[in-house]
Amino acid sequence: MQPHALAPDPNVSHAASPHGADTQVELSLNRLCVEFLNALDSHDHARALGTFAPDAIVATPAGEARGIAEIEKSLRARPGTMLTRHICSNFQLLAHAGHTAKGVCYVVCFKQFSDGQPPLKTPLPIVAEYHDEYLQTGASWRIQKRRIVAIFDPDLQ
Repeated sequence: MQPHALAPDPNVSHAASPHGADTQVELSLNRLCVEFLNALDSHDHARALGTFAPDAIVATPAGEARGIAEIEKSLRARPGTMLTRHICSNFQLLAHAGHTAKGVCYVVCFKQFSDGQPPLKTPLPIVAEYHDEYLQTGASWRIQKRRIVAIFDPDLQ
């Protein structure tokens, strides 16, 4: 199967229906993804870091960050002149068992390097998938592992 193909993990119990408890979990996890991206776009690193479990892992095509300190270092390495807007869609809960869950969503990112103020010329979008594993800690969910799979990248052309 292709690495970007959407398929439930056969080793975990899957969301049984679009109704009930899994619907609330799916909504919470979708909101968590949006919270991360809104924080990222506003350069609010503390808020972005708050979406991750303390021992989280973020795997990107460029490398891997393990734990909050490394994730924070990667966020702070982003250029201050980089203006981004992320659009998160097509969230799907793939599995939910107790205090863990797996999900995937599509992310479209527009990025532009500029010292100017918006509006800016529209850049070509980057399209990726976030393949996430989540951990429920108390009443809230956190991202335990995020694997970012690039689908379309105009910088490769």
